[in-house]
Amino acid sequence: MVGILALQGDFEKHYNILNNIGVSSLFVKNKDDLCKTKALIIPGGESTTLSILFDKLSLRVPIIEYSKKFSIFGTCAGMIMLSTTSKIKDKVKTLNIMDFSVSRNSWGAQIYSFEKKIDFNIFGVDSFNSVFIRAPKVASVGKQIIKKDFFKN
Repeated sequence: MVGILALQGDFEKHYNILNNIGVSSLFVKNKDDLCKTKALIIPGGESTTLSILFDKLSLRVPIIEYSKKFSIFGTCAGMIMLSTTSKIKDKVKTLNIMDFSVSRNSWGAQIYSFEKKIDFNIFGVDSFNSVFIRAPKVASVGKQIIKKDFFKN
């Protein structure tokens, strides 16, 4: 069972995608929900809000402990929260689970996010509406993530 952290952000999109590919999932709103899962998705949203909610709902320590046994995937704000980044405003306290750091909104302010219809007919793919957000950028990757021998055949 894959858990989808459902505190804020677009957690329903993750649920719909998992449902469409036949993967059982449930919304995680507390420690009891988390205990029912074998993997966790922390969706995009707002990292300041996630940080505050982790503490308010007493989820910070359970998620850190969970990460020692199970996989966690983070998109956008979820990725920020998994990082070891220490300087993200005063209110964002990351989980320090994965040895990488991010630069928040490094592609510009959120106000410059936009939607545009993209034409991929040349590749045999129909046109579709695309959303371009100002996502975080990985600033550095630690030794625990990339080891020299990992990329050898």
